[in-house]
Amino acid sequence: MAAYVTTNIPSSSYVAPSANGNNYLAITSGGTTYKFNNVPYPDNSNELVAVGKSVFGTGNAQMTVLSAVYKQATGNGNPTYSFFVGKVESSSIDPTVIWPNAFSGITQVGFLECMVGIDLDNNGSIGPSGLTVLSQTINNTTVTDLGDQVLAKDSSGMFYVLDKTTGTDNSHNVNSVKVGSDWYDAVLVREQGSNFQAPYSFDWTDSFNNKNSSKAVAVVKSASAPPSEGYSPPNQGNAAGYYVAIKRTNDGQTKAQWEIRKINFTGEIDYSNQVNTEKNFQIRRVLWSRFEWRWICWCRSACCHHR
Repeated sequence: MAAYVTTNIPSSSYVAPSANGNNYLAITSGGTTYKFNNVPYPDNSNELVAVGKSVFGTGNAQMTVLSAVYKQATGNGNPTYSFFVGKVESSSIDPTVIWPNAFSGITQVGFLECMVGIDLDNNGSIGPSGLTVLSQTINNTTVTDLGDQVLAKDSSGMFYVLDKTTGTDNSHNVNSVKVGSDWYDAVLVREQGSNFQAPYSFDWTDSFNNKNSSKAVAVVKSASAPPSEGYSPPNQGNAAGYYVAIKRTNDGQTKAQWEIRKINFTGEIDYSNQVNTEKNFQIRRVLWSRFEWRWICWCRSACCHHR
């Protein structure tokens, strides 16, 4: 099942705000017109370049998100972008009124392309470029992440959860990307409420002595939170998401420390479901839930030898 499906909304289906007209972006999709508020009037220095609709999940868990991208010219010829994104609140008094979150100063547009369904930087493709699936060195052997969900980094250093789809070269979602021979939905991992800030803990090494580090090593999609030792009880009421295992090393400790961190399906880190542990059975249980032989092998070589 796709993580999300994006549809580009053509310019004929939206009306930009203007001083002499609407003070909101009017977006029509599926016979409904939405009022997308608090977006700027476009002009020569702030161009409205794309609008899109993304649907996350299915059934009762389905969430519809509308997005708008503005492009700003700069003196050096390298434009920046502003991103406005808001979800349709079906339970609100008026679901057609949307108050989006705003992000500015964006220079890497890969994820924005996934949310509006067009090639913004004219590089011939939609989505992040230069994606590399993460790998780990375990006992002098390089192990690359595999499976239905994998962790990857793009050419600008941004992290993604890649969620495998049934797409093919001839038939795939506009927001899907091809890595190797498979197609994935690319979900940008970012800090909560930030201007698309990459997670600090996913790939960090102490520049002083190289003995302290933090590295994301594996990801799994789950409807339930991982086990807890009681330090940070998981929030099972809002548990569905991606769970990332992060390995930490510390100069003053002989055993690796592990952190299990939840990523919402929209890519934001959810700290309410964070688990810290020194016991590797926690990590093994998370990875074992995939019922894949390769994870059992990874676990035996990467985790068990620390006991």
